[in-house]
Amino acid sequence: MTKPEAPIPQFVNAMRMAGIEITGSQVVQGITFQELKDKNKNPFVVAIYNFDPDPTQTGETLEGPIVIAISKQVIDQKIILTDKQRDIETVLGFNVGTVLQPHQGSKDIQIRAFNRATITYNWQRREPTQGTYSLDYVNKQLNLAKSAEQPFPIRLSHISSSDTEPDWLRKIKSNEELKQVLRNQVRFIIETYSKKGVTQFNVVNEPFLSSYFPQRLGRDQYITIAYEEANKVRDELIKKAFQNNENVPVIELGFSNAENHFAHGYGTQPTLEILKMLANNGWVDFVDVHFHIKKTSNLPFPQDVTETLNKYSQYINAITGQPIKVVVGEFDINISDIPTTDNLRLLKQAQIGQTYFNAILDAGVTDITFWGTSDYDSWYENGDLPSIEDHADALLFNDNNQPKPLNYVFIQSLLKASQ
Repeated sequence: MTKPEAPIPQFVNAMRMAGIEITGSQVVQGITFQELKDKNKNPFVVAIYNFDPDPTQTGETLEGPIVIAISKQVIDQKIILTDKQRDIETVLGFNVGTVLQPHQGSKDIQIRAFNRATITYNWQRREPTQGTYSLDYVNKQLNLAKSAEQPFPIRLSHISSSDTEPDWLRKIKSNEELKQVLRNQVRFIIETYSKKGVTQFNVVNEPFLSSYFPQRLGRDQYITIAYEEANKVRDELIKKAFQNNENVPVIELGFSNAENHFAHGYGTQPTLEILKMLANNGWVDFVDVHFHIKKTSNLPFPQDVTETLNKYSQYINAITGQPIKVVVGEFDINISDIPTTDNLRLLKQAQIGQTYFNAILDAGVTDITFWGTSDYDSWYENGDLPSIEDHADALLFNDNNQPKPLNYVFIQSLLKASQ
């Protein structure tokens, strides 16, 4: 068994960008192989570089095991190592996703570095005028997911969201007609995309009281109509599959909200209230937490994050006798408030990431999606925000699709949580 060399230049480059001098030879000479066991007690082999940026200090960011490669399979009693990040995530027992962006130059890394995919459904863009659809972008996202060597579990975000409500909704005068439009939207999305490999649907996202549906119908009625219809459609599709002796579709329904990852986030209490209503009716399978760190100061305590994520599961367990699945559906760390002249800014980002990755994983979360792949792809730098932040550098890979220190501490955290 030879020591893998493919990922080593990437690791060396990431450290040098962060102001840490290290050579490829040092990494090669420092690699050790360890047999570990996953959560099901199955053994696997991992190639590890035990990194210590500063031997005179202890506990600094990045100190500890860096996963270089992992055993994916054994053929003829030979251990076959892989350095594909998606394989590392899978062997360690985690679903790690990205929002697919088929128009970007990071397409290859999107299907190599992640083992879950999110596709986006922007209602305003997909149905700019009532009854006229423009679905090319969603289809390109699906085609990118299907181009992967191994199939992706796919989540669709979102069927109805406060920030993508089409303008033509406001021309509808009758509340009954508006309710039917919402039902039609839910039915169309689930019927169409469950046939195309989508297994999870975020039905409602960020039902802010200032958005149109809550204003017209009231928040609770809006939520009720959307999830009642979603469950009705799911039941019909499952029944039809049984009757026709077809594969029964897997359809999980979720609720997502912003600023709901710590106790005093403005979305936390509304999330609990809505989950209670949905859980009482058996209408929801998972809660999607958004974790956008937009400033690197005044951050919530990591224990607060862990307790809040645990609270969702415990709260629903108390109501239904069964905990709800908690996923982090959007994650990034915007470091635009750290000057670009600071050569330690990437290490500071990694330090913040390490803190919150561990807090999330300590809550038992096994499903994390990053809101983009490379820094250039992020919604801060290449999205629809009123102001573009060129140096947000919020994601795991840089503008050249090379891994950053943030990426390595993430894999470190997964390894730690897997044991």
